[in-house]
Amino acid sequence: MLSAFWFEQTKHIIANHMIEMPNANVLIGKDCKPIPVEMVVRGYISGVTNTSIWGSYAKGERMIYGLKFPKGLKKNQKLPQPVITPTTHGGGKGGHDERLTREEIIKRKIVDNKLYEQMEKTSLELFNYGSKLCKKRGLYLVDTKYEFGLYKGKLTL
Repeated sequence: MLSAFWFEQTKHIIANHMIEMPNANVLIGKDCKPIPVEMVVRGYISGVTNTSIWGSYAKGERMIYGLKFPKGLKKNQKLPQPVITPTTHGGGKGGHDERLTREEIIKRKIVDNKLYEQMEKTSLELFNYGSKLCKKRGLYLVDTKYEFGLYKGKLTL
């Protein structure tokens, strides 16, 4: 039901794959061609996983996901602006997400530059809109992940 809420709230930003949700355990969706990149948008430097920016930053790294982070950041500090830290889609059965940079995504021809720019722009729009909705309810959107596909050749959430 949470997914359905967000799909409904953000359909003015991008079309999504949801057709209907007949009950809380069933979402009927369009058959999209998945794009094997997870667009993780982070508004704060936090996290506990090996793909989190805080984990790398705490080890002394300052170039993370191809992005340069300044010295002196504190855990859970708000970033000056949201950043995108893409990963591969690890899949099921023990698959792990791997860090990617924009350059690697283009070089590996996972998507072309034009489609990546559209994914990046849309991810930031979704994150900024979601942050505003959360703030109205006294919540913080620290980070989130968007997964896209193509439906009839169009980028779809």
